[in-house]
Amino acid sequence: MTDPGRGWRLAPWAAIAIILMVPLVAMRFTDEVRWTGHDFLVAGVLLVSAVLIYQVGARLITGRGRRLLWAGAIFIVTMLLWAEGAVGIFS
Repeated sequence: MTDPGRGWRLAPWAAIAIILMVPLVAMRFTDEVRWTGHDFLVAGVLLVSAVLIYQVGARLITGRGRRLLWAGAIFIVTMLLWAEGAVGIFS
């Protein structure tokens, strides 16, 4: 028997793979994008952490609105950390 929610649980992990493939492909076509292995590692850890934190919180939080707020907060924090790592917006 298959679980109907399984696809949604796999979607964030597929999204992480796609997000990490964007700079990998871009480096093949332009010299403007220069990621090292360290950049991919940091981005991967950040994205995986965000998904894991969301999934743990989603199990504990009831209500669609609260889960949406939880997801939004995690998204904002993740984007701020990503921007800080990329260009140092808080320095």
